[in-house]
Amino acid sequence: MNFQNYLNELVLKTENNKRDNLNIERDISIVAMFFGFSDNRYPNGQTVGDEFGVSREYIRQRIQSKVSNAVSEAARGRFEKFFTAVKERDIYTFKDIKDILLNEGFDVSEMNAYGFNNFLTYFDINYPYEIFNFEMKKADRKDFYSLDDFLLIKRDKVNHFKKILKQVFTLPGHSGLINLSEIFDPKNGMPYEMIKYIIMQYRGSYTYSDGLSLWYTFENRDNVLINSIGKIKSQISNCNIDKLADILHEIVTARTSKYEYPSVRVIRKYLESSVYTDVREDTLYFKENLEIPALSESDNIIISYFKDENISEAVYNDLKQMFLLNNYSDANAVKNCYHSPFIFVDKSGGRKNYRLIFVSEFEIEDKLVEDKYILYRNRLIKHFNNTDKEINSFRRAEQRILQDYLFKDADEVECAICGKKFKTKSLVTAHKKKRSMCNENERIDPRIVWPLCKFGCDYLYEERYIKVNNGKICSDRLNELTDSERKYILALEGDNISEEWLYKSEQYFE
Repeated sequence: MNFQNYLNELVLKTENNKRDNLNIERDISIVAMFFGFSDNRYPNGQTVGDEFGVSREYIRQRIQSKVSNAVSEAARGRFEKFFTAVKERDIYTFKDIKDILLNEGFDVSEMNAYGFNNFLTYFDINYPYEIFNFEMKKADRKDFYSLDDFLLIKRDKVNHFKKILKQVFTLPGHSGLINLSEIFDPKNGMPYEMIKYIIMQYRGSYTYSDGLSLWYTFENRDNVLINSIGKIKSQISNCNIDKLADILHEIVTARTSKYEYPSVRVIRKYLESSVYTDVREDTLYFKENLEIPALSESDNIIISYFKDENISEAVYNDLKQMFLLNNYSDANAVKNCYHSPFIFVDKSGGRKNYRLIFVSEFEIEDKLVEDKYILYRNRLIKHFNNTDKEINSFRRAEQRILQDYLFKDADEVECAICGKKFKTKSLVTAHKKKRSMCNENERIDPRIVWPLCKFGCDYLYEERYIKVNNGKICSDRLNELTDSERKYILALEGDNISEEWLYKSEQYFE
């Protein structure tokens, strides 16, 4: 059953040919919008009334007469049967529910979340779930406008899942990055893939897949990594990224944790993609949106020591003595010498010959030139910080920024897969990684998109008949295709993807 068609039939049955076609079409449009089949993401009586220039009461009356009073008990019973299949689990995503209903024969694939809520209410469906955003707060008007998907949770399980996700949300603050598999407990009733999806949809999330592990953090929450690089910014404007990754690794491993520490490599990957940094070659530049936190007493002792002595390298015993003179315990003095955001510990000379180097030694004089990539990344960051836009205008603006990144002022561009040159109107701004699976850091990276032609490559990549592996085109699921389709793909298989589309975006082709 297609639910939108069913609504149309309800309206037509109640008209009995007594009204003109124009008013019938309006009633059909009102009912369709109210139940989520339009661009109106928050279709209550007021917003629907505003769309049609009528009162909220008028909308209530039309829905009452055209739907609530018209639907039969048999139809309500049929709808209840459809929902039997989606009452087995305690938590779903809205997309999951639509897919399950579609498989049961009830097509609501084009319905938005608030319209779905209206359906449950006006058709009196016994459904024990409430709608939440990905921060485990009840979805409100802003959420319905700004989010694609939602969580639907059984009312008696809400507190249980809030407790689980509270840990997921807060743990990264201590060590900067957390390996999800370390904290996942299959006994708690929330599947691993569900938690992963929630993390990726959470505003400000960063994720990195390191083999079988998913490392994640939230950049809009307290975080030791962000706090540390903010402190470093108080002294320098840029830093060698490898040295910075080592410094941060020393900081997080000094903290007591029962969970795995992120490696230097994982931290470096984070620095390459953080909303607070830009990286060119091996130099990391701190962005303007990175705030400098208050410096602690121990921070100021270290800064004063190096600057007052006008030195860039310290002897461990001398620096330790400075802390002891300021009434620090021996253990705290050692910790501050070896685990400070301002000191790189060079261990190349062996344990008794560690060199303590002030971070300013790794700054270069050159300022970051705002090239095309940085310009468009900054535009996307600014765009994503504007949470007041309704989702449709938000998406259109986001897509326009990405289109400009690929095609602005160009008449012809090569397709990234087949390498043939096309007019820009024959190319699409395609996501290397499905947008719904991108975290926010990936969505604000212009490198997430590449130009694909409408003459086959976009379709084949979107359907994943073509994939990218180690920089080369490879095929998949050829048995599903015709001989001519297979021939087209095999002609591309093994070709190299241009380095332009692989540069620092290998993870997008996983």
